Amino acid sequence: MKKIIITNYAIGGCEGLYPMAEALAEVLFHPALKIVALDLLKRDDLARKIVSCGTDSILLEETEYAMVRSAVEKVDTYTRNDVEFIRRVLNAETVEIQEKNA
Repeated sequence: MKKIIITNYAIGGCEGLYPMAEALAEVLFHPALKIVALDLLKRDDLARKIVSCGTDSILLEETEYAMVRSAVEKVDTYTRNDVEFIRRVLNAETVEIQEKNA
């Protein structure tokens, strides 16, 4: 699994915060991706998971992370405010998960 930190962060030169979770969810739907209907539904499920996470980081299955990473790599309209966003996605920590025995 991949762990992405989704806490908001300060944007250089501005008083506002970068909405990390929302940006992560929104990049999945960027027009540059030319999403078809079935893919749109899969992406919506993942976006809802990200936005409703409620913690400082989110654990994504490898297939979910691949979808996020692919979207991040294809979008071409970033600005300097997105540097930390990109860094968090591309440098996501790999986390080994062990199932609990019942």
